[in-house]
Amino acid sequence: MTFSSQTPSVMGILNITPDSFSDGGLFLATDAAITHAEEMVGKGASIIDIGGESTRPGYQKISASEECLRITPVIRELCGRAVLSVDSYKYEVAKCAIEAGCSILNDVNGLRDDEGENKAHLAAANDAYVVLMYNRRLINSGSDVIADARESLSRSVDIALAGGVAEDKIIIDPGIGFGTTREEDRRLTLELKDINPAGFPILYACSRKRFVQCFDFGEGKDPTWVLNMVAVEAGASLLRVHDPEPFGQYMDDFFNEGSGTEELIRAQEVIEWTRLS
Repeated sequence: MTFSSQTPSVMGILNITPDSFSDGGLFLATDAAITHAEEMVGKGASIIDIGGESTRPGYQKISASEECLRITPVIRELCGRAVLSVDSYKYEVAKCAIEAGCSILNDVNGLRDDEGENKAHLAAANDAYVVLMYNRRLINSGSDVIADARESLSRSVDIALAGGVAEDKIIIDPGIGFGTTREEDRRLTLELKDINPAGFPILYACSRKRFVQCFDFGEGKDPTWVLNMVAVEAGASLLRVHDPEPFGQYMDDFFNEGSGTEELIRAQEVIEWTRLS
């Protein structure tokens, strides 16, 4: 896989959970999950990110064994149809997912937990990519969010490298909505390049989060996709979304039809000047 903000990749979200904030329970059955994944691939997703435990605020924790039971049949069925990612912070879940066919570990804890070193070794041993997310829920820091994100991600990268993960297998994520205020999410979006410790590919994931609901970009504009386009301009090369279908049209409108600069300036102004609650 290669990642570039010139030709960003789309990661489709597949929640095999009863309690995810926007689609909990819809794809808990294996057949429904597989069908939805195939639909997302048909709409432009090249990566499917499979999660068996919600990480929304106040989520209900489940055992690693239950999480594996939810996701493993789906991974085995989808293997070979798309690049597969496992959305889990648990070593045991990551292990069963990678063994079943996932080639990306999407870790919301950014390896900054007790199992971090083991997860790094697991990814390295299987030549898997790791997504290292900045999770402000773990930090409890009052420092500037951009400086804090950069420092935290640098530590995550150090753990990954020490565990044997190759530099070209590392992706970072600003962690929109994970312990951040809406003002911090705004800054992470507009100042995305400044959190990047060494030019790693950036995954941007704002889809259906509360931050998105703050903005009105005008009639017919999907706030998730406008924010995604601003993030691409700021350096994002992967976009994690629930609905991949608008991707092509928004890339045309913002980058490929000559009006991109005007569209981007307008969107950036809306983000900068919108009062956030």
